[in-house]
Amino acid sequence: MDAEELLRRYASGERDFWGVNLSGADLNNAELSCANLNDATLFFASLSDANLSSASLVQANLNCAELSCANLSNADLCGAKLNSAELNYANLSDAELLCAHLMHVKLNSANLSNAKLARASLWKANLTKSNLQNADLTNANLAEANLTEADLTNADLTNTNLGGADLTNARLDNANITGTILDSLPLNNGRFKNLKIDNIITWEHLNFRSKTEVKIAE
Repeated sequence: MDAEELLRRYASGERDFWGVNLSGADLNNAELSCANLNDATLFFASLSDANLSSASLVQANLNCAELSCANLSNADLCGAKLNSAELNYANLSDAELLCAHLMHVKLNSANLSNAKLARASLWKANLTKSNLQNADLTNANLAEANLTEADLTNADLTNTNLGGADLTNARLDNANITGTILDSLPLNNGRFKNLKIDNIITWEHLNFRSKTEVKIAE
């Protein structure tokens, strides 16, 4: 199936495209809301400005996909692979991203408010100016991520790995950092109040020789 056939079948009312292979497909501005794309292969696909709201993309392969400005609100991306994908300015509000693979992903100014990111891997992700208000990041790996000016108000960062992350001017009002791994609290650069703190873990208290070993252990 190619992109043209997919869009034709979608327009005719079909929604089940489980396991479809659309690697490299041009789906910019496509209307695919509520589509079933579980286990789909969309490696290097172009989906800029596409509407994938409420779509199901469980275990889908979106590695290196272009999704800038895409609408993925309420989408189910549990276990999806989005490594090195471009999601700048994308709308992922209320999305399910449990155990998703988001290493080296670009999420500049993305909307991740109320997103479920528990146990997701966001190693070296770029989340500059992203909206993570009320996001669930429990047990997520954000080691060496760029969170400059990110808004983490009310975010749950329980047991999250933020080792080596850049939190310059990040907002952490009412965030829960219980058991969080941090290099140090960004007291001079962060913006927060009513921070929930308990049992913060810093690199020097870990029984590993390097941050790489911690990442592997995660």
